[in-house]
Amino acid sequence: MNIRVLKIIDYIEKLGQLGFVMDHELSVDLVLQSLFQSFSQFIINYHMNKLDSILPKLFSMFKTVTKAFKKEKCQFF
Repeated sequence: MNIRVLKIIDYIEKLGQLGFVMDHELSVDLVLQSLFQSFSQFIINYHMNKLDSILPKLFSMFKTVTKAFKKEKCQFF
């Protein structure tokens, strides 16, 4: 999943290099929409708390949530 998010961010950056610059909000929405349904709570929290972060910071938050999911999943098995 981390690779998927990194690819989306890379595609956004490549589009910018090609002259298709999109606003920050659209970039963040593209990344958030690429996440699986299991991350819906993360997406809701992001929007409800009106978090506004650059894409690398968003990826960092996503990695933190992913680690928490893995840790939580291990506790059930």
